[in-house]
Amino acid sequence: MKFAFLEYAYNPANTSTDDMVKYLTNLGFQCRRSHFTGRASIWVQGYCVLLLRNDLPVEKPGITGIGMLAGTAADQVGTEDFMTNMRIVLDPNGFRTLICVADDTFTEFMSDNYGEIETIISPGAGLMKFTSIIYGGCTPELEQFYLDNGWAEKKHGSQYLILSDVTNKFSILFDRNGSSNAITAMIAETDDVFGTTRILAANSVRMRNYKNDPKTLDFGELTHKIVGYSCIAHGNENKFSIEKCADEALPNTQLIFRMRKRMLTLDENILSQHVKHQRPETLTEL
Repeated sequence: MKFAFLEYAYNPANTSTDDMVKYLTNLGFQCRRSHFTGRASIWVQGYCVLLLRNDLPVEKPGITGIGMLAGTAADQVGTEDFMTNMRIVLDPNGFRTLICVADDTFTEFMSDNYGEIETIISPGAGLMKFTSIIYGGCTPELEQFYLDNGWAEKKHGSQYLILSDVTNKFSILFDRNGSSNAITAMIAETDDVFGTTRILAANSVRMRNYKNDPKTLDFGELTHKIVGYSCIAHGNENKFSIEKCADEALPNTQLIFRMRKRMLTLDENILSQHVKHQRPETLTEL
């Protein structure tokens, strides 16, 4: 199975739909289609796809599931979710894997159940694709569940156990020192971390400001932008990951977005600076 989308759920009795729409539009997502029940909708930015739900019994909003593409044999796996026409498998903590039974592509599956999706791909500023989520805890039972369901171990670091899907393009980072059952962060790539920062700041999205000493940075012409946009960077001008973090991009969910060059793996030291608790700042002048 390969990654397709993230599921995010909220309770309209506690969180207003208008607020959720504002959060998503401020991040640059656009609503493409709604399920015929009206209880689920698809939000798209680049190749990033969010399935927004308001029918699940959640106490607080957050990422509740991960959508995966599978072959027709998966139509007997798990239980059927009648709101989305997908199969559902629960991990030991109740986190959901939503299985799309599709012969060809995710777009074809959604066209059958939601109508045509007009995905807009705009290289440059903006989020391009989800690459990872951070799971707030890690247990042997949790690890074994995902290994048994087709995920492969990518890295066993001191802080995170990283498992990847069959394409090796999407990963779950399990926090080995954490004790939460929640998904704490989503990680996305962008072609322009600086332009994306500028757009999100203009939409009043609160982001971390990282202090940099330009004398310690070896990023050539990018150095002044890294300092000016208060990003955090790893590597050098030939091989790098330049990142930014919004603590409450969505309620209870961080967004880490990165621009990279010849650097696939996330650095644990950088991640630790993203996830540590501190007051985020609003960027007002760039």
